[in-house]
Amino acid sequence: MTGREGVTTAAPPSGTVTFLFSDIEGSTRRWDRERGAMQEALRLHDRLVRAALAAHAGYVFKTIGDAFCAAFSTPESAAAAAISAQLALGRSDFSAVDGLRVRMAINTGTADERDGDYFGPVVNRVARLLTLGHGGQVLLSGIAADLIRENPPPQATLVALGEHVLKDLERPEQVYQLVAPGLPHDFGALRGQRVKGPWLVPDAMRTPYFMGREDLLARLRQQLVERHRAALSGLGGIGKTQTAIEYARRHRPDYRDGVFWINAETVSGLTTGFVEIAKTLGLIAADSNDQEQVVQAALEWLSVNDHWLLILDNADDRRAVRRFVPQSGNGDVLITSRESVFAELGIPRALEVGDLNDAEAVRFLFSRTGRDDATPAERDAASELTADLGNLPLALEQAAAYIAESGASFSDYLSAFRKRRAALLERARELVSHDTVAATWAANFESVESASPAAADVLHISAFLAPDAIAFEIFTEGALALGEPIAQALSDSDDLAMTELLRPLARYSLIRSDATSRTYGVHRLVQQILRAATSQVQGRKYVTRAVSALEASFPEPEYAKFPLCNRLVPHVVALAEWADFYDAQPEMAGRVFSRATRYLWERARYAEAQALSERALAITERAFGPNHPDVSRCLNDLAVVHWYQGRFREAQARNERALAIRESALGPEHLDVASSLNSLAIIHSNQGNYAEAKRLIERALVIRERALGPDHPLVAHSLGNLANILNEYGLHDEALPLCQRVVAIRERALGPDHPDVAGSLSNLANVYKDQGSYAEAQALYERALSIVEQALGPDHPDVGFSLNNLGNIYVALGRYVDAEPLFERARAARERVLGSGHPSLAESLTGLANAYVLQNRHAEAEPLFERALSLRERALGSEHAHVATTLVGLASLRKAQRRFAEALSLYERALAIKERILAAGNPELAEIRADVDALRAITRS
Repeated sequence: MTGREGVTTAAPPSGTVTFLFSDIEGSTRRWDRERGAMQEALRLHDRLVRAALAAHAGYVFKTIGDAFCAAFSTPESAAAAAISAQLALGRSDFSAVDGLRVRMAINTGTADERDGDYFGPVVNRVARLLTLGHGGQVLLSGIAADLIRENPPPQATLVALGEHVLKDLERPEQVYQLVAPGLPHDFGALRGQRVKGPWLVPDAMRTPYFMGREDLLARLRQQLVERHRAALSGLGGIGKTQTAIEYARRHRPDYRDGVFWINAETVSGLTTGFVEIAKTLGLIAADSNDQEQVVQAALEWLSVNDHWLLILDNADDRRAVRRFVPQSGNGDVLITSRESVFAELGIPRALEVGDLNDAEAVRFLFSRTGRDDATPAERDAASELTADLGNLPLALEQAAAYIAESGASFSDYLSAFRKRRAALLERARELVSHDTVAATWAANFESVESASPAAADVLHISAFLAPDAIAFEIFTEGALALGEPIAQALSDSDDLAMTELLRPLARYSLIRSDATSRTYGVHRLVQQILRAATSQVQGRKYVTRAVSALEASFPEPEYAKFPLCNRLVPHVVALAEWADFYDAQPEMAGRVFSRATRYLWERARYAEAQALSERALAITERAFGPNHPDVSRCLNDLAVVHWYQGRFREAQARNERALAIRESALGPEHLDVASSLNSLAIIHSNQGNYAEAKRLIERALVIRERALGPDHPLVAHSLGNLANILNEYGLHDEALPLCQRVVAIRERALGPDHPDVAGSLSNLANVYKDQGSYAEAQALYERALSIVEQALGPDHPDVGFSLNNLGNIYVALGRYVDAEPLFERARAARERVLGSGHPSLAESLTGLANAYVLQNRHAEAEPLFERALSLRERALGSEHAHVATTLVGLASLRKAQRRFAEALSLYERALAIKERILAAGNPELAEIRADVDALRAITRS
């Protein structure tokens, strides 16, 4: 029975009531355009909707235009009525009005009923919910959806659309869409403002002190936009989780269906995480006791929704994770893991998370401890601390937590850390909400030990090497010295054997392997944690093996082997401290340290060479006593280093001791004696003691020729030194054939482009220059410069030597403009490599000053001569031949300035030095005497 038009007069439902509201989308425009057709369409619409509502006991309590307001006793009947109405409307022909699309909304609650009408918040809410929808869509409130889940219409499902704001209502609504066979299901976003989707990330997981990573976050965003799948890989404690959470925080508005974080370390954790997602989304299956069913329901929801982010954190077993990754849908999956290979999950390459950079690490410490106002000294200490911690975020957090809690200064903590290392870091375990560095890595270490004893040995040995660019050759060439597990693993000598050995370490990101360069790296803190957990006995075993491996792999430092030496020398330097500490293989250690020292001095890395040779000397003396031949080798190495540093007196003392040990222990004719004689001769020559230098080098030459034959490179070395001494002494004609012989031997033995050939060419050119044969000298100098620049690089001191020689020839030829940049470049290079106090700088200063004098640029020449004189007097003493050479140059300047008395005094001083050193008939003496006589005549007149 009905009363007012369209309103049912039967008794309305009471108590808890479900309301269904509907209206026609865009009806106002259609009425304006097609009034007659709309009248017909509306009559059909009303008939179909009324029939569907009546069939499911719906009570129509109001119609407003084309809108229906109906009440039901149960939400199931309302949902069934909505499905029936939409299906009927969909089967009908509304083409006259270009289709008719009806939207519907359902809500359940208690309402006031008066005179067959309903009032109250529940009615207002369903009306507002209706305005969010699109034509053909059926929306349900959260409470209606919860009730329908108990007994849904056949084949009907619910899709969560997230929380939305309802106009003029305070509380947002969790909105669901009713989906059933035959109903349209693809609609645009709802028409209201959406509340952010669920944020299923535990607050405790996020640090408020996140720093940097901007480039990584940008690359992560790009990959997720393009592929919807990405992985962050790296060492435990490197910041993978925090980077993932920071990404989620920044892009939360893009994930309106929610952000879901799951601890993916275990299958149990994954299952628990998906159950929590199902509960958060209010899925029907969430209450099931069958967890597999709940997980499947959550995966299905993810597969049919698009705007979500799923973070699977610490997924270190990619095989276990695979079934928990949605196979469809356009949501984003972000995996964090120590592993880096996830190709089977649609991720071609994981993004590696590295350490913070230096500035970011320091900023983190200041921010975390609240000490942005730190003094410069404290800032320096903080910078050193971050470097010692390897900029590892977890270690920085532990250190900062302890500093903040204890009130310690950065400098005090740094000092304590350098004594206690990992033990001090662990003091913060009660102050952080997550595992400490040691605990984070402990399980990985155990897993590697279990999976591959050989890989575990590699890791333990790596703890005593330099952390970066550990060369495969240490293991491939030294395999037999590294213990049975490694030797067995590398018994197949193909290119993949080392990669296979490293796989268990790479899996947990305990190393960073680079197959292209055939190297890998280990984080500094991984090394420290491993060393801290290693007993004295085990530590000595690993260091002994490492020394043996490097002795087997480090070649003699010949020019052709420089690239391999360069790869290995950082590990020799790092190992030296531990070999000293454990007293491991002193004889073998001395040999490999000697090779590395010689390589370092060849590369002009004199400070490193000195430190290594001094440690080698200490180890060898302690092991064998002060008079052992191995001690003499260390002394000889150190003497050469001092000579390169311009510390000639120290070089002489070291070399004389080495010579005495060798003569006593090995006999006067041993090749090692010849080596010491050769080095000592160079030192005497450098100090202007040419007669003694000649005696020593001739003795060395006899020993070498007798033992090695006339054409050996070591014989050429002694011949070249003898020729230099003769030339310095003024015996140019005797020096010339020796220099020519040396060039021939070295070119034949070493090839035309070897740096030792360049040295021989320069020595030959020196003789030609001193004989006045400038064209021949120029050609040789230019060739020598080309060789050393190509072989040793533009800043090597030998390049400066060649530049200086060529500059002097240009001055002799009157090409002053060409000479100047050569002297300037030589000076700059030497200053960069050797320091501002090295005596070799004087060569460049004197050469440039002479060029200025010849151009009458006296004011520019004067400070150069004065600085050169100061450098040489301080390093060589006031009576050295090179000091005399500088005095002659300064005297020529004073003469040009017409300061004749000063010039005469300088010439007389230079002459006295040269007369003590040079042969009586040397033409250089005649030139100086002529200048002295001329100036005496001027000053007397």
